[in-house]
Amino acid sequence: MQRRNQANGRGFRLGLFAFLLIAVCSGWVSAQTSPEMDLQREIRRLMADLNAPQAARREAAAEKLKQAGPEILPYLPQPSRVFSAATNKLLEQVRRELEEAQSRAIWKPSEITLQGEFTLKELLAELAQQSGNRLVNNSREAEQTQSKITVNFQETPFWEALNEVLDQAKLELYPYESQTHTLMNRPENAKPMAERTVVRGAFRIEPQEIRLTNYLKTDDEQGVLQIEMMWESRLKPIAFYLQPQAFSFTDEEGNSLTLEQFGGRREIIPTAGETSQTFVLPFRVPSREIKKIGSVKGSIEVLLPGTAQTFTFSNLEAGVSQQQEAGNMTVSLDRIFQNRDIWDILVKLEFDDRTAALESYRGWVFQNEANLIDPQGNPVQAGLEEESIRNNRQIGVTYSYIIDGDLEGYTYRYITPTVILREPVTFELKDIPLP
Repeated sequence: MQRRNQANGRGFRLGLFAFLLIAVCSGWVSAQTSPEMDLQREIRRLMADLNAPQAARREAAAEKLKQAGPEILPYLPQPSRVFSAATNKLLEQVRRELEEAQSRAIWKPSEITLQGEFTLKELLAELAQQSGNRLVNNSREAEQTQSKITVNFQETPFWEALNEVLDQAKLELYPYESQTHTLMNRPENAKPMAERTVVRGAFRIEPQEIRLTNYLKTDDEQGVLQIEMMWESRLKPIAFYLQPQAFSFTDEEGNSLTLEQFGGRREIIPTAGETSQTFVLPFRVPSREIKKIGSVKGSIEVLLPGTAQTFTFSNLEAGVSQQQEAGNMTVSLDRIFQNRDIWDILVKLEFDDRTAALESYRGWVFQNEANLIDPQGNPVQAGLEEESIRNNRQIGVTYSYIIDGDLEGYTYRYITPTVILREPVTFELKDIPLP
């Protein structure tokens, strides 16, 4: 049996390794010290260049810091008065690009490396551990089956690996569980996953159902294709956007079919915690001689929060406004005030520019963790959350906490994605038979 844990930051680690290797070979750092010490020393050297009076040295240092990848972020200083204005501007640019690269890594599919024979229980545990996706077996044979499944995964995308396991075990996924991929029994005549699903990165698309309706008044026929998109359960999409011009249908001869307008651009908000979403695509059927849809090409835009970051605020007893920046977001404790034994804390999120995350649906903000931490390190959860500010660039939420006494010794921990990503998931489905 062979296995290896995979992480979405694998490319970043390779970039960091190359960065350190070049540093050692060039004599920048000593090969006798630890990699972490070498990294910190090299960052200090590059920061000195970033603060140099010569623009060329500053630009070269900024490029080297970017090439090192997001894993240097914990060691990278914040803009400060000790740096020149030009240095602070470059440093902010470096931080922003690295934070965005870190967030974009969430789009990449989890990878599975595993070879050998395993029981289904062992396989699901391995897939969950390597991908960060929760898997539960609710099939009738969940406890009884001890038969072995042979796999040979080498950096295999999660959905391709799971599809193969499902086919060998003759199981399906139940799409409506929260934050979990739940396995259930498969109908005996079900087709293999590879024949009916399309994998695109961290997403899997499958045509679910097709219906034809004859309108007797006009004798027109309309078809409706229902497709299902599933995503790795570690992801938390905020919204999906569909536009008619992003889809095309053709018959088996390659002739275009008319896609019915579905009200222009559509925004669909998934239920929090779910791992799938169904989309309905209406089309016009010109002739009963058509036996199947030869191709459906489409693109669905996904609004997805990037990697979450933790913001910690102290000195709460002073009651003054505090703010911290990361990515294209500023997180502020705007007001801290007491009403008897209830402390209200207004947390405000502000983006540098108008972002799709604040266009309409903002429920993702209420999924952020917002806790007071008492002097013993225990989290105190809010008893009430209420939206207090809403505009194109800002959203503010007031959290209420029951605290006996003042806030001396308390800190505040707020965890939120600092970059909201909007990317298309493009796919093609082929040979869908008409009823």
